[in-house]
Amino acid sequence: MPGTATLSREVMVLRPQGELDVQTSQPLREQIQDSLRRGNTRLVVDLSEVTYVDSSALGVLVTGLKQARKANGCLKLCGLRGNVLRVFELTRLTKFFEIYETAEQAIKSF
Repeated sequence: MPGTATLSREVMVLRPQGELDVQTSQPLREQIQDSLRRGNTRLVVDLSEVTYVDSSALGVLVTGLKQARKANGCLKLCGLRGNVLRVFELTRLTKFFEIYETAEQAIKSF
């Protein structure tokens, strides 16, 4: 899961790339935890470069949202499309997360 992490208007934007599965979702988990430890409780995960997610990746995102909320913050998603969006719809996680088209829209929503 190569990707990037940038701070924009006091919102940490994480941009994983490729497939997020049991073998590749650990770096995203670490990025989320590191951001929260540093006091960055407003997080956006931009999934526009992600082509596949499995249940372990969903678990990382759900756990990240819970941890962010516990720290009085929030984790929002953006850029879901294709199969990734379909997985979120089938699991009804679209009702659990705030989801935006773009990172800019997600950042502005804070």
